[in-house]
Amino acid sequence: MSKNLHDLARTFESLEVINDSAENANLEEDSIDRIIVAQAFHWFDWQKFLDKTRFILKDEGKVNLIWNKRGDSTVNNECRLLFEKYCPNFKGFGGGIWNNIQPLENFFQETGYKLTEYENPLIYSKNDFVNRNLTGSYIPVKDKEEYLLIREGLEEIFNEYSDENGQIIMDNTTVVYENIKNFKEVK
Repeated sequence: MSKNLHDLARTFESLEVINDSAENANLEEDSIDRIIVAQAFHWFDWQKFLDKTRFILKDEGKVNLIWNKRGDSTVNNECRLLFEKYCPNFKGFGGGIWNNIQPLENFFQETGYKLTEYENPLIYSKNDFVNRNLTGSYIPVKDKEEYLLIREGLEEIFNEYSDENGQIIMDNTTVVYENIKNFKEVK
């Protein structure tokens, strides 16, 4: 778990950071008010996570599944093409969740969900744009030739599409899925 996350957690009295998988977290029954999952649900075994959710969530508890969803802009499409070319594990942005939302639908099948979307364009300097795009789990390791080609490609994209202030704007919407019904009452 990130040292930064542990440092941040110390600033909140009621926040506890647990270094465990979502499906196996060692938490007490009916002990959690809200579960927030950001950019990670696509990694989960949704059925095991659902079972764990039903166990740990309090009666009126909520689950928020959150993603930054890239829009269909030229910059995002250029990045997608670059990743498709050099990243064999690239399944699409958001871990490929937008190519197959069935696990998400399955997770909320009994509770239903409310979808809230927030326009959230991401503004980056060159360094931030390149580094942010190199954090994807699908990016090859640094000592691979493909990594260097991706880095060069990202720099070229930035140089072509950045504005006069040395920034690039990536079309992005933050999407939040939240259960409507209680997970306990539909068990």
